[in-house]
Amino acid sequence: MKKVSIKTIINAPIEKVWEVLTNIKAYSDWNPFVYDISADQTVPDVGCQMLFSVSFSNGRKTKSKELVTTFNSPQKTDNNTAAWAYRFDGFIHHIYMTRAVRTQKLKVLSDGTTEYSSEEIFTGWGTSFIPLKQVQKGFALQANALKEVCEL
Repeated sequence: MKKVSIKTIINAPIEKVWEVLTNIKAYSDWNPFVYDISADQTVPDVGCQMLFSVSFSNGRKTKSKELVTTFNSPQKTDNNTAAWAYRFDGFIHHIYMTRAVRTQKLKVLSDGTTEYSSEEIFTGWGTSFIPLKQVQKGFALQANALKEVCEL
């Protein structure tokens, strides 16, 4: 198993952060890592199939097929937390070469700010081929961009 994760504090209400994070049509407006998402639903929900266009900091671009497994808005929970998870659903997932699940969570802190965390866990014999450093850099780029756009 291998893991990539990031955490940041965003000075914005959880509802605003959730709205930006889950508005897949607007990713190209703010996200330098996952710069585009096409999906079979306008608003992602459990079962939604998505195709991510990803740009690594070294200039390499790739596409990643994903399937939403969790979609809990602040309104579905206690208004203080939210979570969105999806799993890699490409060919190498189905032959058990590489499995990956990314979970993005939001939590309201006592001062009213929102903690954003993102984690991706990779399993399978093919994990040695994953550019983990590039994924980590991408997570940092995305977290910083999310913070910036939500704090405007």
